[in-house]
Amino acid sequence: MKKLISLSLLLIGLGSLSAQSFVGKLNYYPEKARKFSASSDTLRILAVMVEFQKYKDPTTSGDGTFGSIYTQAYGDTILDPLPFDQKYFSNHLEFAKNYFQKVSNGKLNIVYTVLPQVITVSDSMRDYSPPPQKSSDLTNLGKFAKEVWQIAGTKFTDVDFSKYDLFTIFHAGVGREFAAPGSLGNERDLPSVYLGSNSLKNIFGGSFTGFPINGGNFQIDNTMILPSTESREVSTYGGKQLVQLTINGLIVSSIASHLGLPDLFNTSTGTTAISRFGLMDGSSIFAYSGLFPPEPSAWEKIYLGWAQPVTLSVVNKRIDVVARSVAAMSDTTILKVPINSTEYYLIENRQRDAEGDGLKLTYVLDGQTKTFSIDKDKGRFQWYGVDTVKGVVTDVDDFDWAVPGNGILIWHIDENIINNNIADDKINADLNHRGVYVEEADGIFDIGVAYTSITGDIVYGDGYQEDMWYAGNKGKYFQNKFGPDTKPNTNTNEGANSLITMQNFSAPANKMGFNISFSNSNISLVSSLKLGLSNSNNLLTSTGFSNFESVIAIDNSTLNEFNAAGNKFMTFLNFTTIQPVAGELSNLKFIIGAKGSIVNVLLGPIIQAEHKSLDMLSNVTSLAVDKNNPDNVKLLIGTSNGSVYSIRLDSLLTIQNFDPGKYLIYKGDDSIIGFAIDAGHYTFLESQKLVVFSGSQGVVSPLEANAKKMIMTKDASGHYTYVVLLSGNTFQIIGAYNSIFQIKTNNAINSFAMADLKGDGQNYILVSDGSYLEAYSLNGNLADNFPFTISSGDYFVGCPLVADINNDKIPEVLGFSNNGSIYAVNPLTGKLIDGFPISTGTQISTTPAIFGTAMPSASSLPTYQTYFSVIDESNQLYTWSLGVTSGVNYWSSEFGNSTNTSFIQAPSTTNQVTDFFPLDKAYNYPNPVYGGQTKIRYYVSENSNVQIKIFDLAGGLVADLSGQAAGGFDNETTWDVSKVQSGIYYAHLQVDGVSGKSASKIIKIAVIK
Repeated sequence: MKKLISLSLLLIGLGSLSAQSFVGKLNYYPEKARKFSASSDTLRILAVMVEFQKYKDPTTSGDGTFGSIYTQAYGDTILDPLPFDQKYFSNHLEFAKNYFQKVSNGKLNIVYTVLPQVITVSDSMRDYSPPPQKSSDLTNLGKFAKEVWQIAGTKFTDVDFSKYDLFTIFHAGVGREFAAPGSLGNERDLPSVYLGSNSLKNIFGGSFTGFPINGGNFQIDNTMILPSTESREVSTYGGKQLVQLTINGLIVSSIASHLGLPDLFNTSTGTTAISRFGLMDGSSIFAYSGLFPPEPSAWEKIYLGWAQPVTLSVVNKRIDVVARSVAAMSDTTILKVPINSTEYYLIENRQRDAEGDGLKLTYVLDGQTKTFSIDKDKGRFQWYGVDTVKGVVTDVDDFDWAVPGNGILIWHIDENIINNNIADDKINADLNHRGVYVEEADGIFDIGVAYTSITGDIVYGDGYQEDMWYAGNKGKYFQNKFGPDTKPNTNTNEGANSLITMQNFSAPANKMGFNISFSNSNISLVSSLKLGLSNSNNLLTSTGFSNFESVIAIDNSTLNEFNAAGNKFMTFLNFTTIQPVAGELSNLKFIIGAKGSIVNVLLGPIIQAEHKSLDMLSNVTSLAVDKNNPDNVKLLIGTSNGSVYSIRLDSLLTIQNFDPGKYLIYKGDDSIIGFAIDAGHYTFLESQKLVVFSGSQGVVSPLEANAKKMIMTKDASGHYTYVVLLSGNTFQIIGAYNSIFQIKTNNAINSFAMADLKGDGQNYILVSDGSYLEAYSLNGNLADNFPFTISSGDYFVGCPLVADINNDKIPEVLGFSNNGSIYAVNPLTGKLIDGFPISTGTQISTTPAIFGTAMPSASSLPTYQTYFSVIDESNQLYTWSLGVTSGVNYWSSEFGNSTNTSFIQAPSTTNQVTDFFPLDKAYNYPNPVYGGQTKIRYYVSENSNVQIKIFDLAGGLVADLSGQAAGGFDNETTWDVSKVQSGIYYAHLQVDGVSGKSASKIIKIAVIK
């Protein structure tokens, strides 16, 4: 059973944090993180003691002078006993010194000075306190800091303030970090706050540079405002009780704020968000009555430069993680496991007593340094309250004693959330979208979640032993496995599958291990590689389905070649600014690109390819390779002046004194936009026309608007069909079937793919259209089970791809969203296949590539180990294995394949409907009709005349619709119901084929307005 932090329950006599509501120290304008050198750095702290004008106010604790908060003498039997003097505050700063020296691995050394004389400001405490209803207004606190340092500069003229980095005010009274039971919410105690330069500029204006001191030769640009203690008397049914809370954790967290560490509790509510698993949370700051917080979390240490994680490469293996305090130099203490380019796990082994010698506290009482030892939490020494320790604790041998348990801790880090919220100090302010949070091993996401107790109190879930990962965990949903199908799961914060599984965690120990893998039944992550790219004009291709395994990333014309595992083969400068072609020729690799008028050719072995450059005398716009005749493989080159050249690929390296005119096969009037190629059948696309090239002649088809892209295919009868995307989201179909249709959308469609999705005798057009992934038949109607829709606010980008990901002989459609999610849709169901979406973390920067390496196969079809590669806008190159597939009829890159042929074979007719008019394919949608129109859909196997008569219940004719239906396609007729009353209507659908066949159906339609 997890403990809950209560807002109102007072645990009598324990001085418990549970008796208070933690409001949170103020740090509204965080500073940039201060990074530390590899050896050590020194932070020099100067502190002053401050009292207020003596004034008894029921909304403040005490009368504004040190020691006045207590109504009775407690002597030296309590935490933070009187007197509150120079030695007292020095002892607290000694604790901070010891804490940071240990948790930073010696990288931070603190030197401190507490000035000996008390400063008295001109007003009472309430005059410097933010109004209760405007707690974020720091104006009064800024006024307080300004006055203190003005007095200090005058009073301590012999002090060189410029020798210090961090300036601290210890003031009389307590902090306004808590609302004690029975409080009215009108307290005027001073909240504890770190005022960095950003906060002070917000108070005093952007031109503020500091409080002048030492005659104006130095300016103080930061201030920590801290109370003398957090202990306080509260009224209960039995009289006044002393709640003992010391300021050690508060001092440490405030110094961390100066170092640039943001708060990790929920700064909107003051409630816990990471519990006692890191430093910057109220549960940690006041752990053990504030005596000592745990060590900073892995993320906090990395953020401050005190630790570097070991980043796990994509490999299935067993990992060991060692507790920091007992680790050797070669041990892994923090493991980083990338989820995508913006999210990752940090994994650490936290042990409360790694040395196995119990807890030893060093404390000062009556000027004497003493020790307190305990072998386990017991009696009145618990994480939520301590009253068995006296004096001021100055050191602890094991700060992680404050952690809720022992085991592996898994942190989920989301850099997008962090970067978007750190300026407002709200990294974890959204319960459902935290930037730094604990993956709770018990499967109950309840740290910081509000509940109502049986007494009606509001309580908040806290961290506990069962939130850590280890064999034997008794947590409700714990399986000793953390994967896509567990609770919690390893999905991204957007719900995409990370493919990560961690399992078989060992029992709690100083050295703990677990297994990790990066795959599921359909797809495995092979490599994740940060590229040193400029993210400028990126292109991606591969050597296609061949004997090679090569991913080719182009960055601002520079070629970078890798294998699937992310190992680089070569880099070539100034190689191409247009989509290159690549593949295999007689077991030699070729990669060809163009920059300006220069065609660059790499031909040869995988690593030692020879280079040749050819000058086409005009800017090259398009490249494609015709591999249909293995004995005469040709490179086609299109240029901006309308020229098309054809060169045998095997002669490229031997050409001397290159003469472009010798290889010219076509001269058009406009720039060549693209090619489509099939076995010597060539099609050239210009902005206003499509040219089908045969021999030395070209058959020209004019286009209805400016062209963007073209794909060539065949229909089920083997006749060529040309599909051209025009401006205005219009498609023009040219060939045995001619049509033109426009996709009605406000989104610009700039690319498309084609694929045989259903085996029904049709190849479908695939487009990304805002939040829709759409498939259209050649007559402009949506395919069944489309569109596939993603959540509002997200949208698809780029060209869809097609591949048989799970080797079930059904080609899945791959769509790519703006947030980096990759969807694989089964076109027969319209549903995602198992394991998707996966995620890169941020938007792709260019069309991905699907490729494969040839494998031995007994099948008549070639077999390939298939891969899928993506570059995202963070310059991360991901490659996934799709398993062993045939590689048949994929749309695997922007132009169909690695050789840019923009051609797809005739579709299969395995599932083609042969019935003239199948009744089950005649229906209307939507039904009921709530909007202004409905579409009546039907299939005919041959060209037909269609007549639709619509009647109301009384038999009156409401609409008479007629038209032509294309054979072999689903057809649609739209009925405008905007002027039709609500009710039931009957549509009589009559079709008459050109062969004399006829059929009919009555469709019942409900209209609701």
